[in-house]
Amino acid sequence: MKTVVITGAGSGLGSELAYAFSELDYKVCLLGRTRYKLEEVSQNLKGKSSIFEVDITDPLSVAEVFKKIDESHDSIDCLVNNAGVGIFKSLAEMDNKEVDLLIDTNVKGAIYCTKEVLPDMQRRNKGDILNIISNSGKAAKADEIIYSTSKFGMRGFSEALTDLTKDTDIRVLAAYMGNMNTSLWREDKPAERKSYASPKDMTKIIMDHFQDRENVVSSDIVIENQ
Repeated sequence: MKTVVITGAGSGLGSELAYAFSELDYKVCLLGRTRYKLEEVSQNLKGKSSIFEVDITDPLSVAEVFKKIDESHDSIDCLVNNAGVGIFKSLAEMDNKEVDLLIDTNVKGAIYCTKEVLPDMQRRNKGDILNIISNSGKAAKADEIIYSTSKFGMRGFSEALTDLTKDTDIRVLAAYMGNMNTSLWREDKPAERKSYASPKDMTKIIMDHFQDRENVVSSDIVIENQ
């Protein structure tokens, strides 16, 4: 049985991805900051799961959690870098703490988690890293200036990982998507949210690309809102 680690697994896309991997008979490691949310997801999964409270902006906390996972699981077969925060303001409105939160969570958190799993994947010459990014990592917006910056950073990290692993059997897959009906966009007007995709629909598209197909190789996933 394979093991997947999902960050930001307590709600939204992270929880839907957890359900999808569980249906594929993965042991699911749910990572997040809020224990009761992780417990709710865990209780609704089909198969085996475990929960780990972690602040991915803290490299020591990340290292400690992945050590616990290593001790209780044979190996980590897939890492899903899903955790992220959104603060949508102009540069003048953004304070330094908000800048730090966006960069630390959306970029550095994924880097810290990847550093913990990559050496063993390289040793075994197999594994999957799924990076959940955003279309804001492909087209920057002035009113999302630091958010876009963080997503471009994550895009660069993902593309560099792809180059790093190009001669191996490790797969790096990046998912770029538009707006979803999650708490990230809770401040948007109801009329705007009508065009937003559901996390469940996004998950179906991502997992369809993720699953192996004979003679087919998936590259980046780009999902647009209509």
